[in-house]
Amino acid sequence: MAQRLTEHEAAVLRLTTTEVIVLVALIRVHAASGRATIREVTDVAGLASPSQTHHVLRRLRQADLVAWENGRAGTLRPLVQEIPT
Repeated sequence: MAQRLTEHEAAVLRLTTTEVIVLVALIRVHAASGRATIREVTDVAGLASPSQTHHVLRRLRQADLVAWENGRAGTLRPLVQEIPT
């Protein structure tokens, strides 16, 4: 019998390569320091600008994979964890 995917699992499967890179960078930065900034995530992900990172993070937020409080610094956090390999 086939197992049904949750909406969250389906969203993860539809991520672009850049979204995966940003999500993993956020998870690692947040795990290391307990908080994360867009600039830190940009540096770890190797992207060209914080603007590009913010755009990707907005898409990840729509997929319920990351969260933050608008207008409040230091509230960016992943809603998923990296799976050890």
